[in-house]
Amino acid sequence: MNILISAATDLELGKFANSDHRYSNINVTGIVCGVGMLESMFRLMEHLSSSENSYDLVINIGIAGSFRKDINLTEVVNVVSECLSELGVEDVHDFKSAFEIGLIDDDQKPFKNGILKIENVPTLNIVSKLKQCSAITVNTVHGNEDSIKKISARFDPDVESMEGASHFYLSIMKDIPCLQLRAISNYVEKRNKENWKIDAALNNLWKVTEEVLFEFDNKK
Repeated sequence: MNILISAATDLELGKFANSDHRYSNINVTGIVCGVGMLESMFRLMEHLSSSENSYDLVINIGIAGSFRKDINLTEVVNVVSECLSELGVEDVHDFKSAFEIGLIDDDQKPFKNGILKIENVPTLNIVSKLKQCSAITVNTVHGNEDSIKKISARFDPDVESMEGASHFYLSIMKDIPCLQLRAISNYVEKRNKENWKIDAALNNLWKVTEEVLFEFDNKK
């Protein structure tokens, strides 16, 4: 089984930059896809398009902000759906998505009712213990109380990142199963880096990711 682990930064990829030697029955490759939807889509597509690279699973790992206070800081969650929350038009009073104004069919592949949803990931015990979350992927992370209220009312997301949707989009289009693991480093609130728990979140992220890989490695 060939598994690709993708993270936005070297910091998030951590120990998985070089991890082939750790496993008996799986091959693991780690890549840095870059920050944001455009760069992550390009780098991921470039890597997957090489004739030398064929994968049975893509695992996107990284930190994220949580809109929900019942998700603990440093907790690792399983993102199962993604929304392109900024794709649309704005008028004087409201925002309308590209699906609402008919620019994109909301059931056109890779979307289902305007959502990117992964449905073909193998069942794993460790993943089943994680909270399942809906996410939005954004170009600008939220740190303003007014914009947080608006985006929460509009989409009711659990978490946000800057790369998740690009992984889901490409994985669905290329029919490659994709798992997205996010460790919560901060709450989505008025920006205050003193409240962030990046180091502890990353340690939990790497621990869970390693458990996922060992479970695949020991599958019968």
